[in-house]
Amino acid sequence: FAQNTPATAQSSSDQPGSGSDINASAPATNAPNTNLKSENKPEKKLKDFKTATEYFNEGYKAQTIEKNNELAVQYYGKAIALSESQPEIRTAAYQNIGVIEHQQAKESISECEQAIQGEKLDEAEKLADTALAVLDKTESLYHEGMRYNGMAKEELFSVRNQQILLNEREKIETLKKLIEELKRLQQQAQQQTKDALNQQQQQNQQDNQEQDKQQQQNKNQEQD
Repeated sequence: FAQNTPATAQSSSDQPGSGSDINASAPATNAPNTNLKSENKPEKKLKDFKTATEYFNEGYKAQTIEKNNELAVQYYGKAIALSESQPEIRTAAYQNIGVIEHQQAKESISECEQAIQGEKLDEAEKLADTALAVLDKTESLYHEGMRYNGMAKEELFSVRNQQILLNEREKIETLKKLIEELKRLQQQAQQQTKDALNQQQQQNQQDNQEQDKQQQQNKNQEQD
């Protein structure tokens, strides 16, 4: 995993849905690479399970293998509802929902940068605000997961992901300042262009008046 990629809590078993306990604090470098952007897929009916672990593993499968974030969130929600006595599952489920939201924020940041490059500043400003709102939601999910954490491991995914989140929040604030400055320069350039056009129109009007005056003088001389 790259340092700027939110880590996904995973099952400790190689077989999702096996019913084994999940391990939400495995090192991020061992977590499978996860493309969190959902593809357009037909709506799938939720499978019925009896345990929180089964629901979690099915959510993990939907997130990492099927690339279906909407379905994954529903399974994680079921896991959370059934995991009152299993804090490690509840922690991991909140963590992975947070990762889904986190990646959406990262995509908005990327789209914001592209909009800035294309000088679409109003669009860039909206994308920056959207990314901040999603990061707020993401942070709440990470914090909620840590409330139930009962594991004494060297590293928690949520701690690393929250650091990534803080870095991205700073990046968005920098982008917002850049957008504000570019808008100021854009408005300044527009005003300078407007002033130049007004000045040119005034000069043209003055030249026309001078030309009319000269033509009238020439006409009077011919009559004399």
